[in-house]
Amino acid sequence: MNMRPVSPRVLILALAMLSGAARAEDPPSPAAAPSEPAAAASVPATSPAATPPEPPRDRRVLNGHAFLPSSIEAPIAVSSFGLEVGFTAASATGPTYRLNGDPTGETRTYSWGGMGQAIRFQTAFLDQLVIRGAITTSLASGIDGWSALVVGTSVQAGVGLGAEWSTPVGQSVRLGVSFDVDSAPQLNLLVAAAIFDAIKSGAAEPAGALEVGNVLTALPALSLGWAPTPAFGLAARVGYLFSSVDAGDYGTFTRQGVGLGLAADADFDKLWKVPMGVGLTYAETIPTDGTPAGIRNLALAIMYTGKKDVVVGATLGERILNIRPQYDVPLKSSSQYLDVILRIYWP
Repeated sequence: MNMRPVSPRVLILALAMLSGAARAEDPPSPAAAPSEPAAAASVPATSPAATPPEPPRDRRVLNGHAFLPSSIEAPIAVSSFGLEVGFTAASATGPTYRLNGDPTGETRTYSWGGMGQAIRFQTAFLDQLVIRGAITTSLASGIDGWSALVVGTSVQAGVGLGAEWSTPVGQSVRLGVSFDVDSAPQLNLLVAAAIFDAIKSGAAEPAGALEVGNVLTALPALSLGWAPTPAFGLAARVGYLFSSVDAGDYGTFTRQGVGLGLAADADFDKLWKVPMGVGLTYAETIPTDGTPAGIRNLALAIMYTGKKDVVVGATLGERILNIRPQYDVPLKSSSQYLDVILRIYWP
């Protein structure tokens, strides 16, 4: 068989086709794997969620209950500022007098009224200690002819300072110990006394109608605050009262007694979502020095509590006490009073 010689051009084309097919069958080279640090950098870092800060604790609250302002305060370490304005209408029973100033042996009812103002403030240190103070003024006078003569007129301005240390016992109870001192200088205008002295001596002495005195009082006490539920609170105090009374020409005498007090209040906002509170207060000073009678006080408070850290309201009450204790026969007085109260709190 005769074979034709292969053209060089055909051989070159065949070799080129075989070389292309071989390259098509070779497996692809693997891509370079990224290094570990690069992979780690490509993943966003995750951190635990930030814990939100806790809201500041309300120092005024004990077991969820906020106590109302009262003359018998629970031992709560909270800073506050308060304004009070009070009005009093009263009657007093005492002896009637002859023109020479001697008692007739009969009694008569005298009428008198008064008003007063008070600024009260306290500052809390940590969670146990408060330092407090007060500035008070008052005016009282007989409101008819004979009452103006016998009861007279009294103007009093006082300053008080005190401190209280308290500590919680469990979740709903707080105990405290306190010491308070009050000084109340007063000016008395005693018209009847001046008239009687003038009749007896036969000479008028206007200075005899003026009596300048002072009452200095110290009161150490123990206190208790109890809030069984957020809606109800109870406060109690017991102390021993020391008083030094400077009665001018009548001399200086002391008074001692046991002071007792109990206050209970209810928060209607916790009960029925009504922003009001109601409180009852009972306080009494029982003499231990032979004084015929002490001071008894019973009050009802109604207050608005809808604004945080602000309480405003009124207290209606009755107070029984002796006025003009320097007399041989003191005037036994029963008074009804209305106090308007504004109290502002802060942490």
